[in-house]
Amino acid sequence: MSSVNSGILAGLIGKGIQASRTPAMHEREGDAQGLRYLYRLIDLDQLGLDLDALPSLLDAAQHMGFTGLNITFPAKQAIIPLLDELSSEARGIGAVNTVVLKDGKRVGHNTDCLGFAEGLRRGLPNVARRRVVQMGAGGPAQPWLMPCSPKALNACAYSKLSQAAPRLWRTISTHTSAASVPW
Repeated sequence: MSSVNSGILAGLIGKGIQASRTPAMHEREGDAQGLRYLYRLIDLDQLGLDLDALPSLLDAAQHMGFTGLNITFPAKQAIIPLLDELSSEARGIGAVNTVVLKDGKRVGHNTDCLGFAEGLRRGLPNVARRRVVQMGAGGPAQPWLMPCSPKALNACAYSKLSQAAPRLWRTISTHTSAASVPW
């Protein structure tokens, strides 16, 4: 990320995020790296805003010199039409959790998949992924399935109430012969 006045300015856009530990984590790591790192919460609830404010918030972040934004509930999908580019992961998952603001462009990424894959690699290094069961079809479901190799997926269980389940299933079913099991 680029620096502004010898520092890095980043933030988190989401709803109900006042208890987030992210600012402290980012700023502490910046200090450890010898960087002045400012991380700001942009809480839609606290500001009395809804998703219609995303275009203005992105414009303001760019004008104020933000180098990037983390995106969380409920904006991970709503932000996509406002971006200039998407990484292949964000495009495949259909959600963005990181926006890099550089050279006047807004580039969306999704790091959930990479983070989950690394967790699997470290926590379960020798476990075969021949059979995987996904419980739930909400926001995290697809990024978590990708590192498991959808070809290995034997069943996808989801809530009958989930509006996300059909979309997730359409994506996954193109890569697997798995069964969908409503519960």
